[in-house]
Amino acid sequence: MTLAAPPLQTCDQLEAAYATLDDMVAPSPYRATVARGFLGQFGSLEEWRTLEPLARYNGPAWVRSIVAWAALTGRLSLSAEEVLDSHVMWASLAASTDPVMHGRFVSAAGGLGFSATEIRHQWNALAKVSAVAGTVPATLTPAQYASGQRALLSAAVSVAGGKAPKSLVTPLFGLDATAFTSASPTRTANGRQPTGVVTPTGRPLRHPHLSWSRPFGATWTRLR
Repeated sequence: MTLAAPPLQTCDQLEAAYATLDDMVAPSPYRATVARGFLGQFGSLEEWRTLEPLARYNGPAWVRSIVAWAALTGRLSLSAEEVLDSHVMWASLAASTDPVMHGRFVSAAGGLGFSATEIRHQWNALAKVSAVAGTVPATLTPAQYASGQRALLSAAVSVAGGKAPKSLVTPLFGLDATAFTSASPTRTANGRQPTGVVTPTGRPLRHPHLSWSRPFGATWTRLR
């Protein structure tokens, strides 16, 4: 399971970590430039975090893209409003930062009958929830998932003026199915199997509070 990355103590460490996505890929001159631009404008992730919201997003978007990476590697958390308004390619970035977890997720969701498009949208939703929680997808706990999901839906309702868009609700619904049906079967206090939502293959979705008790990464590891 991928763990949250260690804090970055120096500017050089930040530049090196982002250039290689924590040694997941070959060094990228472009990402190194982004890191230097961010450091030149904000000083450090810690200093960025202390700024007022408007000051945080003062400047070109490409300089701030490093913040999304930091959130997906457990170095900081973002508000749901920041995530929804970020215009970040969350699915792609999360797949790059943890390709092993992404592969397991795709396999699990595909096994439940979801299409490639549905899986991509689910993974994108999972990345957004992880950014709000400030942890990597593989270590996201049920409590963090529930809290992050509520925050995203609440923020989306506020933006939309009363109802969260299907573009967010539908992937989160599918993500519930992928996560919870992949967990170990459990039973209620009276010994009966919980019933509920049906996945695309007709498989019932167990109640989340009964069937999912471990971090996401533990679930996907068992599906290898």
